[in-house]
Amino acid sequence: MPLILRALALSVLTLGLPLFQAIAQTKSSVTKEPEVNASFRDQAEVEIKTPPKSATTQATATTGALAPEQTATMLQLEDPFDPPRLRDFQWNFGIALSPYKPQGTVEVSGVGSQNLGSTGSSLMPSLSLGTLYGLTDGSMGAFEIGAEFQVGFASQKSSLTTQIGTAIDGRLNSTLFDGRAVIRWGSDFKSKLHGRIGVGVGRYSVTQTSDNSLARWSRDGGLSTFLLGADYKMSRKWLAQVNYRSFGKRGNFSSDLTVPASHIELGTQVIW
Repeated sequence: MPLILRALALSVLTLGLPLFQAIAQTKSSVTKEPEVNASFRDQAEVEIKTPPKSATTQATATTGALAPEQTATMLQLEDPFDPPRLRDFQWNFGIALSPYKPQGTVEVSGVGSQNLGSTGSSLMPSLSLGTLYGLTDGSMGAFEIGAEFQVGFASQKSSLTTQIGTAIDGRLNSTLFDGRAVIRWGSDFKSKLHGRIGVGVGRYSVTQTSDNSLARWSRDGGLSTFLLGADYKMSRKWLAQVNYRSFGKRGNFSSDLTVPASHIELGTQVIW
């Protein structure tokens, strides 16, 4: 019996040893495959993370191309206002206020003479509309030429006394209109402070209205006009102005009127 068992064990060992070795080799090869796969995976990740040289070169070229534009944009933002461009028209609409006092002595038919100075002083508001053209921008500064039209109106309470002592109330309405050629100058187009000078012609009229027909009359006359002033750019589309204006007789000017006095006016303009 023991001999039989020994023979059986020997046969099992003889047959099982090769089988065991084959199984072990198969397991070893299976275990090594992930290492190979892992090495391939690592290499793929490195290639993905490293951009191609052509893409890097293209990105660098693109960045270089955009740099001047970014620099130009930054330089433009340093100036909050848009300067007028050379060879462009700039339009303006303005409002101004100036002192006013009518002067003269009017002979009223059937009533007598009326001294306009007795009406007193007032303020004359005015509106203006004009355009300027960028002419040149050089070492002597930036010059613009153009034209402006301005009209002012004032209405005052008036009274006159007839030859028999009857008082008549009325309303004295004065209109001052002129059109002028203008030259505007600044150190450059980006400057916020500019000087201006203008020469033109105009019309001055004074009309009195009243419930009494005897007190109604109208006088007028032609004018030559001169303007000297300065403006300061407060914002992109807003100017503050101060002007000196003077007037002279031109053409048929009524002998009953006196030329409006020279004065300083303050105003503002909207530009576009």
